[in-house]
Amino acid sequence: MKAHTLAEAFVRGQWHGRVRNYFMATVNRGNGPDYYANGLGAGARFETAPLHGFQLGAGGFSGRTWPPTTWPRPSPPREP
Repeated sequence: MKAHTLAEAFVRGQWHGRVRNYFMATVNRGNGPDYYANGLGAGARFETAPLHGFQLGAGGFSGRTWPPTTWPRPSPPREP
């Protein structure tokens, strides 16, 4: 929906958000350690409504390993 004033562009603006998860694992043969990691991220963005053909947007995204640990983390040793 188009805005007619700058204030209206902000009032009619929209928030967008997202959450992402990423899991990675290696499975090695024999007695070598198996490694795994899990990452979790979240972000938010705001966009104004169009005003005279222009829009303004700003956002950010942050990601971390979850649960917080040192990476990579080897699996427990396997029995021979």
